[in-house]
Amino acid sequence: MPAGWTLDQRKAYFGWINHAATNYKGGASFKKFLTRIKEDAAKSLTAEEKTALDTVLKGDATAVAVKTTKPRQFVRNWQMQDLLPEIEKATAGRDFAKGKEAYEAAQCAACHRFGQDGGATGPDLTGVGNRFAPADSLEAILLPSKVISDQYQTYLIETADGDVNTGRITYEDDNKIELATNPFSTDTLSIAKKDLKAKTVSKVSMMPQGLLDQFSKEEIFDLIAYLRSAGDAKDKAFK
Repeated sequence: MPAGWTLDQRKAYFGWINHAATNYKGGASFKKFLTRIKEDAAKSLTAEEKTALDTVLKGDATAVAVKTTKPRQFVRNWQMQDLLPEIEKATAGRDFAKGKEAYEAAQCAACHRFGQDGGATGPDLTGVGNRFAPADSLEAILLPSKVISDQYQTYLIETADGDVNTGRITYEDDNKIELATNPFSTDTLSIAKKDLKAKTVSKVSMMPQGLLDQFSKEEIFDLIAYLRSAGDAKDKAFK
């Protein structure tokens, strides 16, 4: 559609095409189709939009998931002791719609796959209800740095010129390290091994703390129920 887009939506659209061309596989014509779709869409841009979107149009930027949500106010700096005594409330009588709304407001899909949608920076959340109790799910959100899987471990990479970058190593060989520094993007930073001064394991997760501070207690329980249901509105937690 030639009209009705915000600039952020344009960026997300073209960024997704860049992401698909880099990460998805198909038949011999798959990438050609993506290129044609991108070219056709670019024809509807104004000169100002083309300038603003120059980086993403050139294929230098990608986007996995972008959600436009209403601004939310700070509610409380939630701690485990505030919620744990009532955590069983997350297992029955919950509101599916509010749980989904909280999931989107927290931008979980930007980093995590859930069902058929979402990113791949963090663990797949689809089966958390089968693997973890409500208290475990709560702790993983409130205290993301308490337990960090080796698969999603972050590193501090210091180079000879004094630069220090933090991120997850996506690829490493004898010549270079590919570092994902932005959890909301699949873009990586390439660092030559010859420039490497130090590589140390970070004790801090790339998942930010405070994600639940914008929600009420009831919304948090709805979110936990939504996550553990794998997005199934018929789950027993919503009865």
